Amino acid sequence: MISRFFSSSSKLAAVCMPALLFIACEGHRPESSTGDTTSTANSAKAEALSGKMCFQKVSGLQGNDTLAVTLNINDGKVTGKMENVIYEKDSRRGTLEGTLNGNDINAVWKYMQEGAIDTLHVSFRLNGAELWQYPIKFNSKTNREQTDVMDTAWVKLQKVDCK
Repeated sequence: MISRFFSSSSKLAAVCMPALLFIACEGHRPESSTGDTTSTANSAKAEALSGKMCFQKVSGLQGNDTLAVTLNINDGKVTGKMENVIYEKDSRRGTLEGTLNGNDINAVWKYMQEGAIDTLHVSFRLNGAELWQYPIKFNSKTNREQTDVMDTAWVKLQKVDCK
């Protein structure tokens, strides 16, 4: 009976011991260089993506609609201006404030339209000489516009000289 117990216990221990050791080691893992490398890479990317950049998209039937974005990036913080000027319609002009994470920018656009101040969360991706903006859709439940991160039909703005 005792030999039977040790025999089955040994088999159980042989199966469970590697899993227990793995779990125990995971809980006491020393600081790894992987996390440091990632944060260093993000820091290097943020430094490379710093300074003032301007982007613009001209569209519309007569080429009179203009979406313009000016970004000031410093140490992962993003400020700037955004204007959406639609020909013979009310325009939206305001400021951007947000953060840079890799090539992605998440910001709040505080703008004025028809004499009223409003805000809208906007998301962008820096992609070479282009700034890609996630599309904005109207949410009938909240009765407000919002960024549609599920839509892949980016609004693409071309890099232009800052004036």
